[in-house]
Amino acid sequence: LKLQPARWGAFSAMELFACCVSRSNDDESDELDFSPVRSITLQFPKNLGEDLDREWEIVRRSVEAAEFAKLLELRELLQDCDSHAACVTEPRSRQAQTLLRFLRARDGNAKKADVMFRDMLDWRISFQVDAKVKAWNAELEEGKSPLVKMFLRYGTDVDMCQDKYDVPVVLMRLGVGDPEGAVREAGAEACLVHSLARLERTHQQLRRAMFATGVVLVGQVQVIDVGDYGEYGTPNWGARMWSAVKLGPAMFKVFDSNYPETVRKVFIVRTGYIAKNMWSLVQPLARPRTRAKIRIFGQNASEWITELRDEIGSAGELQAFLRCDSKEAFASAIPRGGLVPVGAGSQDIGEENGERSLATGKASREVKVADAGSWSVSLSMRDLATLLALVVLLGLLAATYTSPDSGKTPVADDLVLAWQKPSR
Repeated sequence: LKLQPARWGAFSAMELFACCVSRSNDDESDELDFSPVRSITLQFPKNLGEDLDREWEIVRRSVEAAEFAKLLELRELLQDCDSHAACVTEPRSRQAQTLLRFLRARDGNAKKADVMFRDMLDWRISFQVDAKVKAWNAELEEGKSPLVKMFLRYGTDVDMCQDKYDVPVVLMRLGVGDPEGAVREAGAEACLVHSLARLERTHQQLRRAMFATGVVLVGQVQVIDVGDYGEYGTPNWGARMWSAVKLGPAMFKVFDSNYPETVRKVFIVRTGYIAKNMWSLVQPLARPRTRAKIRIFGQNASEWITELRDEIGSAGELQAFLRCDSKEAFASAIPRGGLVPVGAGSQDIGEENGERSLATGKASREVKVADAGSWSVSLSMRDLATLLALVVLLGLLAATYTSPDSGKTPVADDLVLAWQKPSR
């Protein structure tokens, strides 16, 4: 298994899961809006540059004619954005695949997609996304700062293999992460920029795959592991899951508004019995596109292994703990995550200290690994926390992210204010 540590993150599980459930501005319909376009002359974009011309042709071949007509309408609405500061370094307003993501995020409504896209451009400038992500990537590449070492040592995400389209499959081990500890040590903005860097990288990978395959890809595959692995995991599972639930909604608003259509399918594995069955009851309330993307499984690898292999292809290499349920597989699972020690973001906390923090952490679980291939399960914080996460998700699905009064989409400043913690 080839790991790429610079791509690990403490918060990406909540952040990227959120992006698979983009919501339109109203609840009028779950269907895409392919009603006739307004009375204008829609021209196929030409002479945008060799790569952009090819991109438009790829998208045209990849979507239905009605959806492409809506895309042309959106392009016409956004022509004045070609000179926007956020389109200088990258021609976002002329990229067919980028516009398609925002159109689909607003269920085919070009006017709503126009508002969403403009808000995104303004946010990128006001938050200085390009500059902050570039600086953080350079710091990650250097790999020397205490903050970078903290994210690498206690991060919970990794690109574990390539799927059948040569797009990285992301493993997010939410069950062993400590998001609250990372926010405490790094500050809200540093954690946000770390997550933004991953999202920027993800969409660059999707664009590269589109040019390589000649078809539009609708996102990446993600595996979110929420399991409580007892002695092979991280202490205080219930409290850590609860902190993820608390931090999730604020992050969701930022990433959903600015990075739609990130996920093709998400596999949430090793949930409790009650949580899994509760999802079966409530999923009819979710939008059809959301239900198609989210797959929730129980504790046994046999429940998901066939579907996961079909989705990523035969070349994808899966870790042992995703293929079977033995103690040895659980012990070998990576990334290991862990409780973030106090001071990890400002001083060099060595590997030994990190391991010691896990050993001295106070465990409070009822779900424990029993023996190879089996679990001893009771209704505990596992089910409570996972159920709460589902409640939060469904609440967000029912919410409208643009106020009818203000018309403003939540941006990064909302998250930083909500998390107001000491920065680096």
